[in-house]
Amino acid sequence: MDPNLKIVTLFQNGKTSDVIRYYNNTSPDIAPNVQYIVGISYLFEGEYENAKHKLFELKKASSNLPDYCNYYALALIKCGEYQKANNWVKKNKQKKSILHFEVGIECAMKCGQIKRAARLVKEAKKN
Repeated sequence: MDPNLKIVTLFQNGKTSDVIRYYNNTSPDIAPNVQYIVGISYLFEGEYENAKHKLFELKKASSNLPDYCNYYALALIKCGEYQKANNWVKKNKQKKSILHFEVGIECAMKCGQIKRAARLVKEAKKN
C-alpha cells in the first residue's frame, strides 16, 4: 500500500499512535499534506515537541493546509511558547472554526489576556 494512503487511513480510523509508528518506519517521501496529518497525530498523542517541529517543517506549505495556524499555535501552547502561539493565532485566516476559538481562548488565558478571552468566548457563541 502507498505510504501516504496508509497514513491517511490510519488517521481516519483514529489510530494516531499507529500513524506515528508507521511514519517513523517509512521512507521520507511523504506528501506535505500527509506529513501534516503526522504533525497533528503527534499533538493528539501528547508528543508536543515532535508536533511543533513537524508542523514548523511544513511552514512553507501552510497555505494549503486547513487550520495550520491553529494546530501550530496549539503545539506552541503545549510547549509553553505562549507569545509565539498568540502571534500564530492572530495570523489565522480561518477565524470562524471551532478550533480557532478554542486555541485562541486558551492562548489568551495563558498570556493573561482575560478581556480577549472573554471576547472570543462571546464571538464563539455567535458562530
